[in-house]
Amino acid sequence: MSKSLSLRNSYVIVLLIISRIGTALFSVLIGLKNENGILVSPFLKVTVYDYFFYQKFIESPFSPLFKLLQTRTFEELKLWSTGNMYAGPVFPLLINLSGYDVGSPLFLSFFYIAISIATGLLWNFYFDKKERATAWEQVTIILYPLALYYMLIISTDLVYSFFVCIFYLSTFGRDKVSTASVSTALLSLLLCLLTRPNSITMLPVFIYYMWINRNQFSKLFISLVVAVFSLIAIVACTYYLPYFLKFNSASALMTYWGIAQVVYEKGVFTNLPHYLNLFLSWSLLGITKLLYLSGIRTSYIGIPYYLLFLRAIGGIMILPGIIFLLVKGHRYDKVLLLTFMVPIFIGVSQERYLLPIAPILILYGMRFWKSLFLRSRERDITAL
Repeated sequence: MSKSLSLRNSYVIVLLIISRIGTALFSVLIGLKNENGILVSPFLKVTVYDYFFYQKFIESPFSPLFKLLQTRTFEELKLWSTGNMYAGPVFPLLINLSGYDVGSPLFLSFFYIAISIATGLLWNFYFDKKERATAWEQVTIILYPLALYYMLIISTDLVYSFFVCIFYLSTFGRDKVSTASVSTALLSLLLCLLTRPNSITMLPVFIYYMWINRNQFSKLFISLVVAVFSLIAIVACTYYLPYFLKFNSASALMTYWGIAQVVYEKGVFTNLPHYLNLFLSWSLLGITKLLYLSGIRTSYIGIPYYLLFLRAIGGIMILPGIIFLLVKGHRYDKVLLLTFMVPIFIGVSQERYLLPIAPILILYGMRFWKSLFLRSRERDITAL
């Protein structure tokens, strides 16, 4: 039995590697284009809109962080909080070191393919050993279209997903806690915070992890972790405060099904009583954001129909995965999901924001459909 499982896992690993390399080659062969009509290929410079924001920090990625650490008075901190948005330094540093912005895109493109393979392998080993995932579950996770697409797009999404994977596997992915696992988790958390603003949501997850394992460590070690964590959290929250304020303000103007978020917040059904109007409008906004999060949305302007289908088909697993996880999932998975969704429900809702935890959601989505299928079969047998 163990030999057959090992053989099956070998096939899954081969499929994972082939799918990544094959997708990169296939994008070149078919002349794959994004929603803006730009060719998507490892041999071309391919970015998302956010890239132009990060470009401003390529030459000196850490200067905003140093500037914050040099503040001494409350007035200086207040001035910082109402000032410009600053990027996390990891992505600009990566662009700088690879020469992506001024030279050939090949080095960073190949690096992204390697990172995609490494992330997939880590999730595969975890699901195989800890979750006893079936071959179909693993294959579905491997072939998630959005994960393949953002392997070709140079953005923070894939790098952030890799760091989140390391964080998850070093905490909830382990059977036993240790000083090494906590140290790895803290380091990966720091890298997450240096990469994306929404990584602030990972802070409560780490607090929860330390709380449920507080009896496993000495008071000295706990005190040291708390001190390091507190310093990281304070600096990170202060650093991204301007980003959050401007992001929150801009999010009110984002539209869902052609209606701005601020309209939903004030009430769409103006002919109904005030509180009923708010209840229905906020509920509709919440459902809409869930659909957008899963990829089931209509705002892919100018995208070819086959790409629209591929990007939306993942929602068949992601959406039920969210619901099934909240009902049947592990407590730590629930904490992770809920904290991830907080900034998304406050601000813009896009499926790429759930990319780091998509493997977990797809696993739960597959198990939702399996459970539904088995229940329907039981009813058919009972009816006979």
